[in-house]
Amino acid sequence: MTNRRRANRGRYLVPVVAVFLASTAPAAVAAAAARPPVPVAAPAPSPSSPSGQSPQSTPPSGEGATRWSVAPANAKGPDGRTRFSYEGLRPGAVVSDFVSITNLSTVPVTFRVYAADGITTPEGSIGVATADVKPTDVGAWTRLGHGSLRVPPRTRVVEPFTITVPTNATPGDHVGGVIASITQAVAGTQVGRESRIAVAAYLRVAGPLTAALGVEAVSTSYHGTANPFGGGSATIAYTVRNTGNVRLSGTQAVSVTSPLGTEAVTTPATLEQLLPGDSVRVTARLAGVLPAGPLKAHVTVTPVQVPTAPAVPEPLQPSAQTVGLWATPWPQLVLLLVLAAFSAGLWQWMSWSRRRFDTRIAEAEARGHRAAVGGVPVTDPDRGA
Repeated sequence: MTNRRRANRGRYLVPVVAVFLASTAPAAVAAAAARPPVPVAAPAPSPSSPSGQSPQSTPPSGEGATRWSVAPANAKGPDGRTRFSYEGLRPGAVVSDFVSITNLSTVPVTFRVYAADGITTPEGSIGVATADVKPTDVGAWTRLGHGSLRVPPRTRVVEPFTITVPTNATPGDHVGGVIASITQAVAGTQVGRESRIAVAAYLRVAGPLTAALGVEAVSTSYHGTANPFGGGSATIAYTVRNTGNVRLSGTQAVSVTSPLGTEAVTTPATLEQLLPGDSVRVTARLAGVLPAGPLKAHVTVTPVQVPTAPAVPEPLQPSAQTVGLWATPWPQLVLLLVLAAFSAGLWQWMSWSRRRFDTRIAEAEARGHRAAVGGVPVTDPDRGA
């Protein structure tokens, strides 16, 4: 997609403190002219205090720890929003807004302030790319007044920014974040650790909308059991891709069926959100799968409207894939061979016993005949004379 961010998704998992909220509160664009940062004296409230301070603040990690908060704002300070949300933007549109950064610490702190693209995490939720990933979407469209801010202790600064939607921006959802971070050295090393707080920015560019999830690249494997009277397990892995241009949630169902009519079912966790064009790899494990030879694995993903997102086109259609899976019943085959060998041995023993019995009867009859002809007493050889 044109201007769609393609962040390196393997690099965003760094040791950071990141809060990326998506609330149900409606958002409004603060259409005010950009101006220099405005320091506002503000006593630092307790993190649990209902003082209007955004909950997007770092938890204290020790005595004297650096603590700060980041929240959407107007020119005077936080305005009650917990995210930036802009709908119906036309290509070429320019949005002006404010973000507040409050230093809750007792010492001055220099913050790096920047914007980054949104990304889909491996767990199926939304995060923001790290600072070393070059933005190509909302992060590249956002311009802040300053790249860094030195904020005195217990002081709030309001920073203006603008988002310029490119003239060739694709319709649908675009996600990013406005971030304030600090970098601290890890004790005993020369490695720096970035701690950051991000406020989500959700944009919807006007145009035709498509809402769909697809199931791709289904792979299967079967794991047997030594118990001939029990079932094994199956592992079904597949990729869920957002093939539309709006962010979606998704419910999942995976089952394995056999020719005998048996079925094993599992429901993997709901995918919280997938951004347009992004995908996640899901692995489902099912227990109690009977090894009945040719099995079938069924994967169904049903797209769901994200509660905090604008309405999407209806109806939302499920996507399904069915693939074959072979489960050789080795324990049952071994048991069958053992039973066959036992039956063959029993038949042989019974045949030998019958022949031995017939032979003894024939010998007894012969002795009786000789005794009758010659007048010789009959002696049973098994009893003696």
